[in-house]
Amino acid sequence: MTRLQLAFDSAKVSEIASSVEELQDLVDIVEIGTPVIIADGVNAVRVLRSVFPELAILADLKIVDGGHLEASLAFKAGANIVTVLAVADDSTVRQAVRAAADYGGEVMVDMMGIRRPRVRALRVEELGAQYICLHTAKDALAAAGSDGKRSRDAINAARRKSTFSALRGLCSALTSAGSAIAGGITAENAGSIAAMGTNIIIVGSAITGALDRRAAAMAVRTALNGRTEAQT
Repeated sequence: MTRLQLAFDSAKVSEIASSVEELQDLVDIVEIGTPVIIADGVNAVRVLRSVFPELAILADLKIVDGGHLEASLAFKAGANIVTVLAVADDSTVRQAVRAAADYGGEVMVDMMGIRRPRVRALRVEELGAQYICLHTAKDALAAAGSDGKRSRDAINAARRKSTFSALRGLCSALTSAGSAIAGGITAENAGSIAAMGTNIIIVGSAITGALDRRAAAMAVRTALNGRTEAQT
């Protein structure tokens, strides 16, 4: 079954807690985004853990050095999963994985900036990462202006299509790690992406930026549930 991860990238911790209260029955993992971690530190994780003791929390640290130390800070605060950038040295990935083992957590490796994601994904899987995430970066999408031939929407759609295509190959290649995808996920494409075999679909602004967040989350969940029922 594909799990839904809801990413919070800009809200205050109190606002995140309020949203989680409203949406927790529709999501499987709550992500404390990098901007929130930068603003409030791992205390953001600690606060949510105190309010929601059973909640699955991902701390999007995007670790690139100090793997054991930085991952441990988040795990001690109550995170279940931390992220490490795939561009980090193998030793950093290995140390974050060691911290996860120490605290009963998991590591997700973010493939942003990797030109050959399948090759790197298989390597970090060997190093013990539990999840590999194909991530279309916000800045890359925002920078895609018109080139005189195609609109920004067309360029962004092409980039997402390329990522989705890479996901299909990744899902078939991984043997022990799970797959995840982030960037450009909506209720309209969530079902078809889940059909590729991905384990986690990460949605941010399509839900958090909606006027009716519960309706938006329900639409994504319905798309995923429909796909699950079709497979059973």
